Amino acid sequence: MKVGYIIASKAPLFSPIGYSVHIRSFIDNFVKIGGKIFLIRKAGDKNKLRNIEIYNLKWPVGPLKLQKLCDFFFNLKLYQTGQKIIKIEKPDIIHEREMYLNFSGLLLAKKLNIPYVLEVNSIMMYEVRNSFPVYRKIHRIIEKKLYAESDGIIAVSDAIKNHLVSRGVPEEKIKVIPNGVDENIFNPSLSGQDVRKKYGLGKKHVIGFGGSLHQEWQGIDDLLKAARAISSIERSVVFLIIGGTEAEIKKFQNIAPENVLFTGQVEHKKMPAYLAAADILAAPYKKEKGLKDIGFYNSPIKLFEYMAMGKPVITSNIGQISEIIRHKQTGVLVEPGNDKDLTENILSLIEDDRLKRELGYNARDEVKKKYTWKQNAQRTMEVYREILEKSRQSLFSN
Repeated sequence: MKVGYIIASKAPLFSPIGYSVHIRSFIDNFVKIGGKIFLIRKAGDKNKLRNIEIYNLKWPVGPLKLQKLCDFFFNLKLYQTGQKIIKIEKPDIIHEREMYLNFSGLLLAKKLNIPYVLEVNSIMMYEVRNSFPVYRKIHRIIEKKLYAESDGIIAVSDAIKNHLVSRGVPEEKIKVIPNGVDENIFNPSLSGQDVRKKYGLGKKHVIGFGGSLHQEWQGIDDLLKAARAISSIERSVVFLIIGGTEAEIKKFQNIAPENVLFTGQVEHKKMPAYLAAADILAAPYKKEKGLKDIGFYNSPIKLFEYMAMGKPVITSNIGQISEIIRHKQTGVLVEPGNDKDLTENILSLIEDDRLKRELGYNARDEVKKKYTWKQNAQRTMEVYREILEKSRQSLFSN
């Protein structure tokens, strides 16, 4: 089976950002299980994936005020050039990651009579709520068309699936496939001693957080409140915040207590060693302010990476996380947005070595059974097969 994967974005392939990890990991594992795939994207970094043909389409960057308009007209470039590429590559499926104002993948699929799968990783209209109203209206029209005419939709969480159903998408058209982790790269055998030495952590209890800092839903403010409360109770605890740009770190350093250390951005390939330096890993997710009619819809890659490390995880009882983590069996669930609950559970877990060991062991066992990138690729392959079979049946019936 051969798949044409379309992303109307520069999508840096080796960034630690979640969507980059997703794209790279899916493609790599899809090939490992016997699939063939090529990538069409807006020209970005020059990194390559082994044995994968990547078509980088050059497109000028317009003024900031006109950037979304430029993105919209990129559809023309992708449609025109994409036809030539697809006629050469001859894919069985066109798989497109939903991007703001993009619809070229669907046009190519219809033009060349190839089944089309739409990948939905977020609730786009919420994420672009601050863009110009005219662009949001245009994207509403685009979304309606994509949802109606796609042959199948892959959503990363039940919350996204429920949102799509509320928009009129037939439930049977949607397959939920959560994100995952490479359990061989993220594993308990790794040593974090070099990282502990680098930051002078010694024998202190380290609470780790890994990820970007710019989204409110990451709960960094709650983690810093917990750090402040714990600093006056238990002096041997340090919070290691892994990730973030210089500007983001500067913002949080102004409100962070002395027991918080910021590492700055870390390459994804180095992330396992940093997570290994922690005794407990925290992911205090919460709903963003103003998010009224939509639940927490993310499928956090960070959570799966934490679990694969065999570390005890403290996270929020929210969204897909509540389905993945069983309280005090594979992790500890706290009330989202409640820094006091977070503080109390961190302090309690620090003192319970037996529970820490059990949670770490159970979490890794769970993620190996259900949430690897290989399993993600296998489930996606099955979606493709079902769609191709329906396409063949429809062709014969006509």
